[in-house]
Amino acid sequence: MILDSKEYDEECAKEWLNTIINERKEREENERRNEEIQECRRQEEIAEQKRQEEIAERRHQEEIELRKLEYEERKRKEEMEFELQKIRL
Repeated sequence: MILDSKEYDEECAKEWLNTIINERKEREENERRNEEIQECRRQEEIAEQKRQEEIAERRHQEEIELRKLEYEERKRKEEMEFELQKIRL
């Protein structure tokens, strides 16, 4: 019925359909790009968080090692003092 109508313009209808199709394709492509960008950002955030956790863990281990060294140094000094006191007696 529509095709037989005098008001029907086939070229105009094709242009409208092509416009609608192209707009949908463009919108889908934009959505896909946005999803890729968001995923990339999430991955970057995860990587940064992991890096920060590794830095914090390394600092923690360094602090533990420093405390061990300080303890060993104090212990060594105390042992030397004890030996000196034994010699003095």
